[in-house]
Amino acid sequence: MGGKEKMGWEKSIINSEENYMEEERELKYLLPMDSFYNVVELIKKTFPNITTKEKLQINYYYDTDQYDLLRAGITCRVRQSGAELLGQYKEHSVEDIHRSQENEFQLCQLPSKIEKNGQTMFFQGQLATHRKSYKISNAIKIECDVNMYLGNCDYEIEIEYSEEAYDQAKQIAEKLLLTNINLVSKYE
Repeated sequence: MGGKEKMGWEKSIINSEENYMEEERELKYLLPMDSFYNVVELIKKTFPNITTKEKLQINYYYDTDQYDLLRAGITCRVRQSGAELLGQYKEHSVEDIHRSQENEFQLCQLPSKIEKNGQTMFFQGQLATHRKSYKISNAIKIECDVNMYLGNCDYEIEIEYSEEAYDQAKQIAEKLLLTNINLVSKYE
């Protein structure tokens, strides 16, 4: 193994110019277990002919030892799905909890640390997610996540939408009886 490949194992340096960046828009709801499964059944009844995908993914989270990213509303993680590793550096909007900027980068191996903007982030923990994705249209996708971490389990529904589909996403949330549930931001 060459020195460059070995260095990739030890750390990953994020360079925004060389990686993929997109703006993510989503309505996110954290639900009790019974409500979560009721919404999943309602999705199946409301949209009986939609494309469904199911997968297990593991997120490895990185931050400084002082948790500077968490305090700043930034997530740095490596998402593993099968043998694929995708790094994500996600800056959450302060003005709008529905939006964030994501910088994604491919990795060959799980790094022990990640560097960006002069900061060194170290592995802090992991979360396993069983995800069911329902593609409603080219502009809207619903993701139903069962998350397991640190001996806990939570249930989350995300409605991801394109910029022009916000009103449609809100209507779907109403159909799924999610409008009486507070939207969730993990970074407030």
